[in-house]
Amino acid sequence: MLLIQNADLYDPEPKGLSDLLIAGGQILAVRPAGEIDPRVLSSLSDTTVVNARGCLTMPGIIDRHVHFNGAGGEGGPANRTPPLQLSSFVKAGVTSAVGLLGTDGTCRGLPELLMKARGLEEEGISTWILTGSYGLPSPTLTQDHRPETRRV
Repeated sequence: MLLIQNADLYDPEPKGLSDLLIAGGQILAVRPAGEIDPRVLSSLSDTTVVNARGCLTMPGIIDRHVHFNGAGGEGGPANRTPPLQLSSFVKAGVTSAVGLLGTDGTCRGLPELLMKARGLEEEGISTWILTGSYGLPSPTLTQDHRPETRRV
């Protein structure tokens, strides 16, 4: 079990200082600060107590538009950005992300985007991907519809 005490809780409205009891990936209880006694919990099972005084506690953020496999390229190779790491999401409070290609649908592709998404999933955040880029028709995982890449 995990007991988070004295958290400045938002869900998403401000709830004030609160204690949260978590077990098995589920929030079991939310009470005003000081109402959950860690001594009682320790007799039930191993309980980790975290004092979150001075910290904000809120639901994870869902980023619905992120180029987590890198972005840019309109201005040439110097304008491309590298793939994002898990730490970028964690620092921003993002727990779920939707990845997309963006402008660079030629040098970056959906198979790589899918693999980056799967890697982020293994590290602990939820991901989804969208097909498409600036080019039409949109690339897909199953077939590339661009005439210049179609094999005859």
